[in-house]
Amino acid sequence: MAARSSLQPVSTQRKRTPSGELPAARPDLSAMIAHDLKTPLSTIALNLEYVLDELGPDAPESLRSALEDCLTANGLAVRIVSEMAEAARLSRSEESPSAFVVDAAELVRQVVDLVGPEARSTGVVLSHSEVPSPSRAVPDVTVRALERLLGWAMRHARSGGSIDVELANLVIAVRVRTSGRCAPVSPDTARNALAVYFAQSLLASQGGGLWCAAEEDGALLVSIALPE
Repeated sequence: MAARSSLQPVSTQRKRTPSGELPAARPDLSAMIAHDLKTPLSTIALNLEYVLDELGPDAPESLRSALEDCLTANGLAVRIVSEMAEAARLSRSEESPSAFVVDAAELVRQVVDLVGPEARSTGVVLSHSEVPSPSRAVPDVTVRALERLLGWAMRHARSGGSIDVELANLVIAVRVRTSGRCAPVSPDTARNALAVYFAQSLLASQGGGLWCAAEEDGALLVSIALPE
C-alpha cells in the first residue's frame, strides 16, 4: 500500500478571526514604504534649502554645488517614491481613467519636445517620426509614461548614444542604442527598471501595454501598444 502523503491541499479561503470577521486586507508594501518615506525626504529638502539660503558670500562654490546636487538627488528620490505609490495604486484599482480620442502623434511630439533639451545637453541623439494615429487614450497618462521611459533611456544611452521614437499603427517603437564605449542595454535591464515598470503601469491603466526585446544590431526595442 502506498504511503499517504502528509501534504494537505491549501485552502484558498481567507481565515476568519475568532469573531468570525474577515481580517482587513494588508496594504501593498511598496505603497507603505512610499508613504513613510515622503516625510523624511521633505524634511531633508527643507533643510538643504535652508542651508543654501544661509550660505554667506564667502562660502566655497564647491560646497554650494555639493548641496545643490544633494537637493536635486532628493527631488529625484521624492519622485521615485511618489511613482512607487501610484504604481501600487494603479495595480489595485479596478477603475480605468477616462479616455477619449486623441492623435497619438501629437502626444509623441509633445514628449520629444519636452525631453529634447536634456538629450542635447547630454549628447544623446534623439529623433522621431510619426503618422497620424487616433487612439482612445488618456493624454496626460500617455505623456507621463513616454516621458519617464525616454528619461530612463537617456541615462543609459549616454553621450554618443541615440534614441529613435517611431509611431505607426498605434505602436510607439522606442529604439535605444548606446555608444561604442558602452554595452548595449538588455531587455532584462529594462524590465527591472522602476521607470519602465512605472510607465508600464500607467499604460496598462488605460488598456495599453509595453514590451522589451533586443534587436540584431544590439539596440533595445521598447514597444508601446496604445489602446484603439
